[in-house]
Amino acid sequence: MKSAGPIEIETRTGIEDIKTELRALYESTRGASALDYGDFETLPENYFEAVSQSMGDRAVFKLYRIDGQLAAFNLLLIGDDRIVDKFLGMRKDLAAQHNLYVVSWIENVRYGLERGVATMQFGPTAYALKLRFGCRLEAANIWFRHTKPMANAVLRVLAPLAAFDRLDPDLAQWRNRKRKTLPGAGAKTAL
Repeated sequence: MKSAGPIEIETRTGIEDIKTELRALYESTRGASALDYGDFETLPENYFEAVSQSMGDRAVFKLYRIDGQLAAFNLLLIGDDRIVDKFLGMRKDLAAQHNLYVVSWIENVRYGLERGVATMQFGPTAYALKLRFGCRLEAANIWFRHTKPMANAVLRVLAPLAAFDRLDPDLAQWRNRKRKTLPGAGAKTAL
């Protein structure tokens, strides 16, 4: 935090005047990622505006400015019992220089604590860092069934090859460590 430097933090729900900047920051972050989730992380062009308009004060945007320049944002979805840190966008050069990922993490937790919210839910990437920050991973399953029995049989065999813990090196490393500490190590375990 000491090396972060002066960062202006703003909390707001309306984004009409900055919607283009938010989109550019999101796309910049997505383009810099080591992993590409394809259509799973492609958002409709007006996504942020639509969320802001339809959810009102339950969609909060945390904005981070360096010398007046928008350097990062988080979209937080506010529920009755949790806050979901849904999307993050940042300028890579400013983010690294000012530790914006860590600053935004701490600010989001602070925001939740100030509101008495006991649960923060963070997205499915950067597992190693999230574990280091004290997160607990929870299982998430994607169930599917093809309408054609033969295609379904083939997909049942191929689906494990596309599992996130096979594609994300941090998650694979975490899962391997968990397997070594569980009773019957080496047995198939769920996340």
